[in-house]
Amino acid sequence: MYILFRHGEGILRTPDGDSYEGDFVYDCRHGRGIYKYANGDVYEGDFSTDKRHGKGTFLFQNGSMYRGDFSYGNFHGYGWYEFEDGYYEGAWVDGNYEGIGTLTYKDGSHYTGRFKGGVADGIGEERKADGTGRRGTWRNGEYDGDELEHSAGVLSI
Repeated sequence: MYILFRHGEGILRTPDGDSYEGDFVYDCRHGRGIYKYANGDVYEGDFSTDKRHGKGTFLFQNGSMYRGDFSYGNFHGYGWYEFEDGYYEGAWVDGNYEGIGTLTYKDGSHYTGRFKGGVADGIGEERKADGTGRRGTWRNGEYDGDELEHSAGVLSI
């Protein structure tokens, strides 16, 4: 009896309309490849044991894009995410903004600082499009009013 495995370069088409073209190791997507989802999303990058893992780019059918690090299917590490209203650049943990990053909106307003669970949480600085801003501490996405002392426009996070 022989068991056939994809090994090396190949193509996979799923019953639900997804497709993958790239490297396989013992029938798992492993190495570089392009995965096209039936809904129009596309991932191009590294795979490990059938998961997005390593460096890659994920293009969403709605026009949003993530470019950066992946860990077993999630945005994880350092990455840049562009969406309809702006972009985020910084640290990610399990698919959420987590750690130090900058969230910038189309109007030019932005927040730079610490994030936890996808929201501002910790020390940071917010600048509005009109140039006004504040530095302090955020908790669970809300400014808690603790202004920080700063010198020469430098904020240490």
